[in-house]
This record gives sequence, structure tokens and C-alpha cells, in this order.
Amino acid sequence: MCLLFNIGAVSNCCSVTRKESDVTCFGCQLKAVPRDLPISTTALNLENNTIEILDNNSFKDLLNLQHLILARNGMHSITPGTFDILGNLTYLDLSYNDLEHSAFDSSVFKRLHQLRFLYLHGNRFHLKKIYPENAISFLTSLQNLRIDIFNGFQFGNGFLNLTELRIFDVDHIGTERVSIQNTSFKGLANSKISRLYLQFGMKNIEASSLSPFSSLVSLVLDSKKSLTIQEVLLGLYGLRGRNMESVTLTSNHVHYSPNGYLAKSDMVSLGMICVRKLDMTSNFISGIRMEAVLAWTSRGCLQVLDISKNAITSPQLLSLLVLFPSIIYVYSSYQIVTFTRKRRVSMHEEKTVYLPKHLQHLSLDHDPFNFVLEDVTMVAEDNNLRVLDISYPAHRTECSEGYIQGLIHLEKLYISGWKCSTPSTHLFAKFPSLSHLEAKECDLGDRLSLDAESLFTGMFNLSYVDLAFNNIETLNSIIFNDQSHSLKTLNLTGNRMERLALETLEHLHVLETLDVRNNRISALSDTERSLIDVCASKSENFKIVLTGNPLVCSCDNLEFLVWFQTTKVAHDRDSIVCSTQEGKKVRITKFLETFDEFQDSCVAQFWLLISVTLALIGIFLGILFRLAWRKSVWLRVSCRQPLEHEIYPYDVFISYCDKDTKWVAKTLVPWLNEKNIEYCIDEKSFSPGLDQADNILNAIDNSHKTVFVVSCAFLEHQWPMFAMKLASTYSFRDGRENMNIIILLNDIKCSEFPKLIRKNWDIIRPLHWPNEKNTDRRQLIAATQTFWKRLVKRIQRGNDRFITESASESSL
Repeated sequence: MCLLFNIGAVSNCCSVTRKESDVTCFGCQLKAVPRDLPISTTALNLENNTIEILDNNSFKDLLNLQHLILARNGMHSITPGTFDILGNLTYLDLSYNDLEHSAFDSSVFKRLHQLRFLYLHGNRFHLKKIYPENAISFLTSLQNLRIDIFNGFQFGNGFLNLTELRIFDVDHIGTERVSIQNTSFKGLANSKISRLYLQFGMKNIEASSLSPFSSLVSLVLDSKKSLTIQEVLLGLYGLRGRNMESVTLTSNHVHYSPNGYLAKSDMVSLGMICVRKLDMTSNFISGIRMEAVLAWTSRGCLQVLDISKNAITSPQLLSLLVLFPSIIYVYSSYQIVTFTRKRRVSMHEEKTVYLPKHLQHLSLDHDPFNFVLEDVTMVAEDNNLRVLDISYPAHRTECSEGYIQGLIHLEKLYISGWKCSTPSTHLFAKFPSLSHLEAKECDLGDRLSLDAESLFTGMFNLSYVDLAFNNIETLNSIIFNDQSHSLKTLNLTGNRMERLALETLEHLHVLETLDVRNNRISALSDTERSLIDVCASKSENFKIVLTGNPLVCSCDNLEFLVWFQTTKVAHDRDSIVCSTQEGKKVRITKFLETFDEFQDSCVAQFWLLISVTLALIGIFLGILFRLAWRKSVWLRVSCRQPLEHEIYPYDVFISYCDKDTKWVAKTLVPWLNEKNIEYCIDEKSFSPGLDQADNILNAIDNSHKTVFVVSCAFLEHQWPMFAMKLASTYSFRDGRENMNIIILLNDIKCSEFPKLIRKNWDIIRPLHWPNEKNTDRRQLIAATQTFWKRLVKRIQRGNDRFITESASESSL
């Protein structure tokens, strides 16, 4: 919790934490220390302001102040007595100001009896090459000092009182290289400095320059590529007889010029130091001669050796390891190829490599020398190697070329980057204790999907397997049979899996982490989700990593989204992204915030789909039924025998569409009644409950003629057209060519009629109903009378009833 308080013009800049009384005024453009700070202030940060001068009232009343930062203020003057009131101060940062030695009165630090940390680097002591030794001499409790050095620097007698100094860190301003002389650190002879950092460009380092550091346990010496490693090693002479925790000698070579082999004379100084951990990375060392190692008399102290980023070949290193009896960790990674190392180093026959007894960790990763380990036996008395890293060789090593044996206690193996499309079946067989395997980018995809039982057979302790980026599409169901109760982590990142390998995973009873990032999984099926839930029930720590897969947030994956919303096994949920139905990328957790609405829309879409499907099925069945019905009608027509009538019950059967009902009812039917013509019409003569086709066929059978009242509307309706086809087909097959009479209410072309009608068009000769819009009344009446005469003539033609009636009328 922060509380702002008023400090003149900067009231909105400074803040104080109530709990610790820490005041921060960083970058507030203050020109002086605020006067009304809380008296309870214990920590005050005034960094990055413009406080150029400190006066003896700057910290009035701040008796409890312990931590003070005044860095980056452009400060050039400190008034005597400024710090006298700060008797509890333990931390003082005056770095990156404009302070020279003259800015420090000899008594300025006199009252700071509790000061433990002092930072003076980034000031201007280098201009006159003088340190404020008189002022510093009063800091007898100082433990950590950071200060600049310069060419010709010397820590004199004023530093002899720093008897509690433990950590000494030096900075270098400018580009001028610095000479480290035998007298440079003489004033620090009484200190207890245990850690020394010398990281700057050097001209030279004299042999006894480090002798004042009698309590030194850790040294970092980085010449910034200004000295060779041989020159730096000679500078260690002053540390002879010391027992040291670590020595770090890095970046000691000149302009990438190889330093060549370390000779016997180079190792004399180092041989007199008992060092537990030696870091010699990035020194461009080409190798270490056997006699140089033998001259290293204290090598029995060494437990950790890091010679990465040099130019040392793996075979040479392996040949020297046995000379280090206490070595535990060896790192030789990222070795550099020089112009002198172009040939391939390999072993084409069985070789034996002798290892130190206590060696537990050996890293030979990113080896550029194409060293092929073919049928290599590693031997040691009570072999204790636990970790072997031979991953990512510059020239990809073939797994089929041999195997390594003798490492019966090996627990971790790193072989990523090997070419293992056809691995030796004995590749892992010689590592019975292996628990951790990393085999990324090894082209194992095809091998693991086939019968790969022998690849991991007998490895009952294997608990971690990393098979990332192996082009795996699926896994053989029995590949992890022997790891069913040991495998806890399986990494399948960056492969080509669209589905989880269910048959493989269901045998892993203690699995805790399944990493399938960056595969091709769009969703998890019901079976996959059930398997994941089973794994979660077996282990409360189980998790699946799905980040980077092309997951789809759609209605098709609704059940997966419902599962994801409630499951606790999806790791890093907030980073998992899916594609929506609109093609947008969105975090699933964000998508699920409106999941209820999405679910409702999916349900609506589902029922819409069901409705549309049922409607289409109904339409299809209707069409199918109609076609079947029509087929049955035509079969009945083909098989039906016409009824024999001496005199037909009806003179005409009238077929028309609903839109022409008015003309039929108002015009045609009254005329038929007037002429005493018996007619059959659907609403009057059809039998209820009888199939419509049978009604039509019966009407045709019982009528002497069939009259079709045809208009444009008639031709637009399928049922009247079907009746016309039925009647015409039925009539012409019977030989009654003249039974069809067509009345055209509109001007309609012959081509719009059924084929059989068109064929007999000249026989049928349709009758045209006069155009009632004719403006000439007399012509309309004449045309109408002509129409009725022709129609009655057609109806009566061949009709025995009319012939009989005519004969009766004549006799009368």
C-alpha cells in the first residue's frame, strides 16, 4: 500500500510504503533532498534526480535511515558532516555521478560505523587517478565495495582498514586497457575478500598481482578478448597455495585467434591452486597436451570442469578425463571448428574409453567434429556416470552405426539431433538404469509407428521421455509396454499427430504430464477425453499440454468445449487458442466467457438442421411417392381394359384447372345443360375415397369425349397436365383418336402440349374461345356462336345417343 505525501512541486511523484517506511522519489527532478520526509523513513531512493550538492542538513531528522540511493544525480560535491546523523546507515549508493576524490572530505564517512555496502563506480576518480582513501579508511565495517579502476590504479594504505571487506567488484570506464601490477591491490592485503570480479580490457597481468587476496575463494577473470589464456594463467601465480571454490577464466583470446594447445609451462600456476570448479569457456583453446595435465599437480582437487566454446576435440577430451581422479562434472559443449580441424574423427571399430571413477555428468553436445560413437565401451572402476549429453552433433550422427555400453548406472541420456530413422535395436539396451531420455529431432516418426517394441524393452525405470519434433503421426501400441508403471512425463511436442495414441497411452498407469503442443489436434474425441479423465483419476498431478494446436471452437466440437470448461487437467489454459466459426483466433478462456450463448446458438442450429433434414426427407419421399404413384397409374393404364358401352353414361368428361373454374361454371356448364349434354365433372361425378387416377380413368371410360379447358394456368399445373397425358394416352391406345376435345381460352402454342397431343394436333384441331376483349360486339357474338356450333358438332359426332335422338325426332 502506497501513501503520497506533499513535497512542494513534486507532491505527485514521491511515494512511501506505510509498512516499511520506504520512500521512493525516482526521476522526480528534485534539486535537493525533500525536507519533510517521514521521520520513520528507513529506505530512501533519490536516484535519477538533479541533486548536485549534498549539505549537512540534507538528512536532518532521518535518524532511522538504513538504505540510501543517490545514483545518477550529476552530484559533484558533498559537504562535510552530511552523513554524520546517519549512524544506522548500512547501504549507500553514490554511483554514476560526477564525484572526484576531492569531493570527499576525509571525515565524510567517519560516523558511518554500520555501513556494509558502498557503491562508488561510474564516477570521476580516473581523471586524476586518485581514490578518496582517507575518507574510505573510516569504513571498517564495509563488506561489499564496487569502484572503478583505471590504467595505473593502485589501492593504497587507505584501504588497509577495510578488514571486513568480502566482496570486491571493479568497473572500468573508457576503452583504455588496464595493467594489473604486483602493487595494484596491496592496500587490500588485510581484507577478507572472498569473491573478486575482474572483467575489463587488460594490457597485462603481473604474476604476483593477486597475492594480497589471501581469503579468496572465487575469482572471475575476463580480459574481454585482450589477453591470451596463457597470459591469464601466468597471472594466477599470486594465488599459489590457495584452496578455492571456483576460478572462472573466460573470453581470454585475441580477436578470435586460436590460442593453440595449453603446454606444461602454462599450467604451472594453476597447478599450485587447489580449485574445485574451473570454468575456461570461450578461450579458443585448441587442446591440452598430456604433459600439461600431468604437470597440473593439484588436478586431484578439481570436481567441475567447463571447457565449452573452445576448439577441443571430443576424442582428445575423453582421453584426458581419466587423469582427473576427483572430477564429477565435465562440460564440453559448443566447441568451435577452426581451420585446422576439417577432417572427420570417427571410430569404425570397437573402442574403449576410460572414465574417472567419480564422474557423474558428461556433456559433449553440439560437437562440430563429427565424432561418431560406434560400438564404444566406457570403462571405469565402479562406473558412476549418471548423465551423458551427446545431443545435436554438427554432422548428424547415425543411430544405426553402433551403440555405447558400460554405462550401467546412466540415468539421463540426451541424444537430440541424431539421425535415427533406422536406429540400432540395441541403442538403449545397455542403459538398464535410464530414467530420463531426450531424443528430440531424431527422425523417429516412422520407427515409433512400426513394431518398435525392442527400442525401449527392458528399460523399466524410464520415467521421462522427450520425443519432440520427430514427425510422429502415431505411436505403436506396445512401444511403452515396459514403462507402464514408470513413465510419468511424455513430451510429443511439434509432431504431426491429429489424434492421441489411445492404445499406447492407456497402458501408462502413472503418467503425470502429456505434452502434445504444436501438433495437428483440432479437438479431443469422446474416447480421448475419457482416457484423459482416467489418467487424471490415477494421478492428481496429471496434466495435458495442448498449446499451439489448431483447436476449433465450433458447434461440431461442442462436447470438447464443455469438457474443457470444467476440466482441471489442461495446463496453461490461458495460452490455448482456438479458431472460431468466423475464422478468428481467440483464447479459449476468453471464448468460454460467452459459452452459454454459443451453446444456445449451437442447439438452435442443431434443431434447424434436423428440421431441414426432415423437410428434405419429406420432400424426397413425397417426390418418390408421387413418381411411384404415377408409375403405378401408367401400369394400370397399360393393363386396363376399356369398358364397353353401347351408349356412354356421359357425353363428355370435362378436365380443367382451379383457376378456370369460373369459366367452366358460368359459361360451359350452363351451355351443356341447355343443349341437354350429359357431362362428367370432378366435383359432381367423382367417387369419394377412390384414387384420383382411377376416378379419371373411370370418367374417360364412361364418357364419349373428353373436353380439356386449357388456359395458361392449366399448363402451369401438373395435375391437369397429367390428366391430359393420361386421357390422351388412354384414348389413342384405344383407337378413339377423336375422343379428345381441346378448348383454348388463351393463345397457346402447340409446342407447350404433351408429345402425344402434338403428334395428333391436326386430328384434334383445338377450338379457340373468342377473345372477350374484342371491341366489336357483333364480331364477338358471331365468333361465340360459331364456337358453340363447332363444339356441339364435335361432341355429337359419333355419339349413338344423339344419332338415336335425331332419328326419333325425324320419325315424329
